[in-house]
Amino acid sequence: MKSIILNNGVKLIYKKTESSLTSFCIGFNAGADKEDNDSIGAAHAVEHMVFKGTDSRSEEEINKKCDELFAFNNAMTNFPYVIYYGVCSNEDFEEGFELYSDIVINPKMNFAFEEEMSVIRTESREWKEDIDQYCEDELYYNAFKSRRMKKIIIGDKEDIEKITQESLVKFYNKYYVGLNCTVSVVTSLDFDEVKKLSERTIGIMKRGNQKEYEYNYEFDNPQCFNKNIEGFTGAKIQYCFDISDLNDDEIEAMRIFNAYFGEGVSCVLYDNLRTKHGYVYDVSSEVKNESGIKLFTIKASTSKDKINDVKALIDNIIKDVQCGNISINNDDIKNLYKRIIRKRNMDVERGIIMAVRLTTYNIMYGNEQKLVNELEGRYDIISNLNDIVKHVFRKSAVQIIR
Repeated sequence: MKSIILNNGVKLIYKKTESSLTSFCIGFNAGADKEDNDSIGAAHAVEHMVFKGTDSRSEEEINKKCDELFAFNNAMTNFPYVIYYGVCSNEDFEEGFELYSDIVINPKMNFAFEEEMSVIRTESREWKEDIDQYCEDELYYNAFKSRRMKKIIIGDKEDIEKITQESLVKFYNKYYVGLNCTVSVVTSLDFDEVKKLSERTIGIMKRGNQKEYEYNYEFDNPQCFNKNIEGFTGAKIQYCFDISDLNDDEIEAMRIFNAYFGEGVSCVLYDNLRTKHGYVYDVSSEVKNESGIKLFTIKASTSKDKINDVKALIDNIIKDVQCGNISINNDDIKNLYKRIIRKRNMDVERGIIMAVRLTTYNIMYGNEQKLVNELEGRYDIISNLNDIVKHVFRKSAVQIIR
């Protein structure tokens, strides 16, 4: 793997592979976390608007070329970043990468604004129809007082109504600059070929200024919240725990614990809540270590008549962990870590996943080497894993939807 900084500040990461396909990801440190209170939803709206046409291409021409050149392509806004990514044949990479570079460098930003905002309003309504997502959104809204993730990425109805063309242009001009951009290419093409193409495409983007950002990890409203939804026949529960004060080795320890606690049908949560009691039809936990998020979460789906039993049992499991009644021995830790590393490497066998991870890791952590460390298992296996879990479980926020 190689990486260089282009003259305009863009970081180019190159990963050699043996394939007839090339995967790439263009990313900006321009996610929803970068918005201020008067521009909630701007990051996601800019992601939409850049596809509406460039100085040299109409939206129809862009759409036609995307279908013609890509086996897969997409764009996504998260709290810490926005990414534009795709997979094409090696012979079409030059044209496909030039197309995406044009989209992010030369958007008109003044075409079909009202039409696209109507699309985003519809997306916002449908977002809330996903009950699992709605439960998570309600949890974050209630648990946090000032963090950006208190509101959904695309913004609610009131936020979307405040968005103007001028606010989108302002956001774009501030964050879509070379010093704020990372590009990853996973390909069998030669590095020099990729470098030259990048220099004459994404390399002409204005350099701009690098945007430093200090994330807010306040967690000062840990309690249980309840909400009733008319017409919803089931029940959902989600917990979140702060992990923002953990270092990389401790985060890795939490991932090992998570594999034991909340992944698969033999894990602690599934065994207790599903196998032994039949309380839930779905239950899991997750380590969310993205910049601006950094949470350990538990979620379960059940029926209205069982939701109180589910919460009581999860609370008892958490107490057992805190009291040391549920712990992992060293042999289990080593075996779980091997399993995690296998899964990670399986994921990045797909070139597009590798490209996306390289780009987003560099944006969030300032170094793509963190991904390499995770894939190769270079972290120290923490001997005091159980103490770390007890520390994380010291306080939680809980959301119940029924």
